[in-house]
Amino acid sequence: MIKNYFSLAMSDLRHRGLRSWLTLLGIFIGIAAVVSLITLGSGLERAITGQFGGLSLDVLTIQNKQTGFAPPGSAVVEKLNNNDLKIIEEVSGVRNTITRLIRVTSVEYNKVSRFVYVGDLPQDEEDADVVYDVIDARIGEGRLLRNDDKSKIMLGSEIAKENIFEKKIRVGSKLRINGRNFEVIGILEPASTFAVNGAILMPNRDMKETLGIGDEYDLIVAKVHEEDNIEKVASEIEKKMRKDRNEKFGEESFSVETPLQALESVSTILDIVKCLLQCLKEQRILE
Repeated sequence: MIKNYFSLAMSDLRHRGLRSWLTLLGIFIGIAAVVSLITLGSGLERAITGQFGGLSLDVLTIQNKQTGFAPPGSAVVEKLNNNDLKIIEEVSGVRNTITRLIRVTSVEYNKVSRFVYVGDLPQDEEDADVVYDVIDARIGEGRLLRNDDKSKIMLGSEIAKENIFEKKIRVGSKLRINGRNFEVIGILEPASTFAVNGAILMPNRDMKETLGIGDEYDLIVAKVHEEDNIEKVASEIEKKMRKDRNEKFGEESFSVETPLQALESVSTILDIVKCLLQCLKEQRILE
């Protein structure tokens, strides 16, 4: 019986020729597409959740509300200032604070211009060490950037690759940032976060001079004394900043984010992406 079915199928393939082979090809492509979507979904989940492998559980991130999609704090109309910093530092449970600048600016190399994330390295040595600890900075080539370096920069692993500026960047290469030349003194190993891999780090003083930044901050990082009290400290910061800005609960012009909230935000985005992939997979099956 099976032999007869096989003979019938082969006979049909011979008589229908191209049409039959195209049908088989369509089936194979459909199966491959479904498998690819499943693999993509699993890989995306591993990649995104891996971003939080080195997440610091004792760190709060404070920034003004965004006005668009951009690096943290860089797309707001009004920046954080020294008054905000003082309020945060005076909250019980806050161990120390670190101010950060994160901007998108024009970077030129190999006669190719790209808009790239640029972040500052704090002038204070202890603060700089905390930043390196938080981003899990491990040098791949050259050396780590020092807070007393002048006209020097350090690159994330992705920035140095050939596909960004059509030529691989190496230690000693010169990049032009906002019209000023900087020498690459170090390239980081691939980190656990997209933000670090795709960014350039420069000393705080150089960044302020190059981009014309005054006494303002894109975000403030606050380390707490006890991880178990981080929610309480975050709530107290929100309360004091609301009072200072004369704002109502739920109408804040700022945000205080805990590590758990950051993870929940990414998990929500991941669920949406997985849902879209599932819809595409089901559509492929129906086709």
